[in-house]
Amino acid sequence: MNDNFNEVTKDLLNEDGLRIDESNSKELKDAATWSRSIAILTIVFIALALLISLISPLRYLTVLAGETYVMVVAVACLAVVGTIVYSLNQFGNNMRNAVDGEDQDLFEKGAGNLKLYMIVLCICVALSFISSLYSFFNTINTSL
Repeated sequence: MNDNFNEVTKDLLNEDGLRIDESNSKELKDAATWSRSIAILTIVFIALALLISLISPLRYLTVLAGETYVMVVAVACLAVVGTIVYSLNQFGNNMRNAVDGEDQDLFEKGAGNLKLYMIVLCICVALSFISSLYSFFNTINTSL
């Protein structure tokens, strides 16, 4: 499978720079636009969530103030979301510039950012799956 990827990459990237036909160029630009849009929307929703949490009644904040694990989970979630937003935004920027300027280095950087996004997403899905399995078996165990 890796050899097939290398052959396709060699076909797209030649010694003179990036060589992509018109339809692939349009698809890559669309993917870059969508990734940047998703990154911007994520930033907006995070800002709204922070704003809502700041205007929420203080009694909710005092309940959570004594719980250190809530803060740890919140910081971890912000780090994950920040990594996702960063990698999507960088993918969009690098891919658009690579296609416009036929730059192989930017193409590779964009692919690396997409790889980072996929790795983080797979880790999140795996952790979510493990958490669901734990909850499922914990529910079965307590009902017996």
